[in-house]
Amino acid sequence: MEGKNFGAIAGRHDFKVQQLDKKMISAGKTDYVILLPEQPTWQEEYAARELQYFFELATGIGLPTLREGGQIPVHFISVGNTRAAEKVCVESSVFGESGCRVLTDGENYLLKGGEYGVIYAVYDLLGCILGLEIFSAKTISLRRNVKDLCLYALDITDIPDFRFRSPSHRYIKKNETLKHRFRMLELEKMLGGEGGPYHNNFNFVPPEKFREKHPYWYSDDGCQMCYTAHGDEKELELLVEEAAAAICRYIRSDPDMPYIAFNHQDNFEWCTCPACTALKEKYGGANSASAAIFLNRVRRKIQEWFDGEGKAFDKGQKLVFFAYHGTNKPPVCYNETSDTFELIDSEVVLKNVIPWFAETNADYTCPLTEGEVNLPVARNMRGWKLLSDEFLFWTYGTNFSNYLAPYYSFQATQDTYRFAKEQGAGMIFDECQIDTEACTGWEELKAYVSRKLAWNTEEDTKQLTEDFFRASYGCAWERMLKVFREYLDWGREQVLRGFSGFRSEFIDPVYKLYWSREMLERWDAEMSGALQDVQQEKDEKQRSVLTRNIVLERASVRYLLASVFADDMAAADLQKAREAAKKDITDSGITNFCERHPIGELFEKWGV
Repeated sequence: MEGKNFGAIAGRHDFKVQQLDKKMISAGKTDYVILLPEQPTWQEEYAARELQYFFELATGIGLPTLREGGQIPVHFISVGNTRAAEKVCVESSVFGESGCRVLTDGENYLLKGGEYGVIYAVYDLLGCILGLEIFSAKTISLRRNVKDLCLYALDITDIPDFRFRSPSHRYIKKNETLKHRFRMLELEKMLGGEGGPYHNNFNFVPPEKFREKHPYWYSDDGCQMCYTAHGDEKELELLVEEAAAAICRYIRSDPDMPYIAFNHQDNFEWCTCPACTALKEKYGGANSASAAIFLNRVRRKIQEWFDGEGKAFDKGQKLVFFAYHGTNKPPVCYNETSDTFELIDSEVVLKNVIPWFAETNADYTCPLTEGEVNLPVARNMRGWKLLSDEFLFWTYGTNFSNYLAPYYSFQATQDTYRFAKEQGAGMIFDECQIDTEACTGWEELKAYVSRKLAWNTEEDTKQLTEDFFRASYGCAWERMLKVFREYLDWGREQVLRGFSGFRSEFIDPVYKLYWSREMLERWDAEMSGALQDVQQEKDEKQRSVLTRNIVLERASVRYLLASVFADDMAAADLQKAREAAKKDITDSGITNFCERHPIGELFEKWGV
């Protein structure tokens, strides 16, 4: 049975927009209503609520909602699979879960899309007619006090370049509203597994339960499983049976999960037994050969269950495994002369099994297609296409060793996303600051631009950046943009000085080599000036948002001054600098200093 397919869809972003002479709102009044199907899905109801909310915010008019079944109103905005919108075709194979259509039909609007696309159709409509744009949880652009609004002739087909786009900043992940507005889907809703979809094969086959009786199931150092069972065919068959049985139990608990991860442990080790070593040598030095062959075998065993007593649970579920660290290299032959790949044999061709490509060893200060460090990584990604029609992409975009310092990946993101799209990635997960409540160092800008690129890799990033600054900093936007542009110029200098290369996202940034005190003090002064500028904002709520946004970025600057140049300050001055940094960090709501380390550890170290 064919299951739900992550496979790449062809992104389309066709916007035909024409203002008409007719009006939708005149002198603050309208007779338009929101039309829903008789039995709407929760996504259709959610889309209607979002349409109501933003429409009223812009115009002061609360649009009523009607369900089909009675008399159809003269003027309406149809949301979802209404009979009124039957003429609008949205094929799932083309639009996926997220693609959408917005069409003007006479004097009415028809909004339709995939499972979640109907929500995104609302945002496309409001973007065209009322200038809606979402930049962060509290920063939006929208026309206000609209008393007259023209009707628009719209013909929009909007399909994302990546079928699934998963958030990784904590402030997005935990905010369901923002997640929808950023057009992102929780990874765990697409991809499951025992104990979660990450490094979980020990959760399916626990060493504490099986190692004593089946030592060959695990590598000799205990760091990983042994996918050949040390060459013992009897033990290997038992391992395949146990893994398949565990996965079948998981399927029983969550039969609608289309993709199930069976991922190796989070370390650089791999089994070095003679059987695994022989496979590695046979397949061009690729540890992934044993994983591919093993999981193909496990998936066949699961299919036997589907064909028998598990028939009711068969929805074509596929297995997923990490092409990560020890398994990043695909088990194919690379021809350096022709820059092509050749199949070694069919044993490693994946069948209902999908690679999840991730590589922390790359240099994310430049595109994945550039630099000596990235060359083999990009080549590995290309090689997996020979073995699978589908793959998932996990990339990285922050400094995990220090959340408070900017990480120079801004200039690299677009080309990396484009490359992943070209290779046919069905999902993109750009891991950033996943465990802190707020993020400094221009991370909110990065999250905004990245989510836009995940939808359309050809977006104008320069314009996106300028739009973000206008919305986020109000009358002080030019001051703040000047600082950011200086940072980008300095970031190129940082790269030349060594803040780049192998595992760049873990490089310690707290060195004088990477920062200029005079520059940081100038940025501090500019941001403090920006704070003074925004005090003229008359709307108290907006003034609070602008103030928070500026303080959030000043927190990074003040942290760097108090950390990098601590040895150059007198004790009293250092104490003052640390207290100023702490106040900005605390006021901004930043909760983690780096990955898995709460901000309190930094304050304790500082003695503040």
